[in-house]
Amino acid sequence: MKAAVQVLHYPEMAFQSGTAPHVITRKEYLSMSRQMVSCSKMISSCLESNGDKCPKAENCSEGAFPPLEMRGIDVYDMRITCRSDDCSGLGGGNMQTYLNKKSVQSKLGVRKRFEECSNVGDFSRDEITAFDVLLPDLIDAEIKVLLYAGDQDYICNWIGYEKVAEQMEWAGRDAFQTAARYEYEDNNGISVGLLRSIRWKEKGMFG
Repeated sequence: MKAAVQVLHYPEMAFQSGTAPHVITRKEYLSMSRQMVSCSKMISSCLESNGDKCPKAENCSEGAFPPLEMRGIDVYDMRITCRSDDCSGLGGGNMQTYLNKKSVQSKLGVRKRFEECSNVGDFSRDEITAFDVLLPDLIDAEIKVLLYAGDQDYICNWIGYEKVAEQMEWAGRDAFQTAARYEYEDNNGISVGLLRSIRWKEKGMFG
């Protein structure tokens, strides 16, 4: 959503997230933190100038993964260990099969075949483009916006998402920054995670 902010929080997610296992040493944490500060600056410079820093910026976050990969930590669920040849997929291909069902695509209103890792998206700088700037207009239009991240997901970790939400420039920024997290329950009254949200202009909602 905003890579220049999100990459800064890989080290914290791996070392002291408060929700996922502690999987790196303090020395690795400090080293990764330095790498991600440099990476964040490269991403910002690339987006501002579209210049010669872009090739490095597009790949600089890769430095956040070797410490987990060498330990066989699944980057989509940090509670799981896996072999090097099966750590890169989500659900062993089940997700791709499901999302390519005609009934599912019809319900979602899409026609293109779903690919778990698309080079088209990867090569278009999609990964480092800042999309948070699109959200304020949606909220002002009274559209509910949910930023969701699993508490064990390393790649799209919740700490980075929360920091992007806190820093996002919009009219409700101050209200969101002071909003507290609370237990979110499903229809059966079972707690399924923590939510932090505010209602905006009566109908709009951001969380």
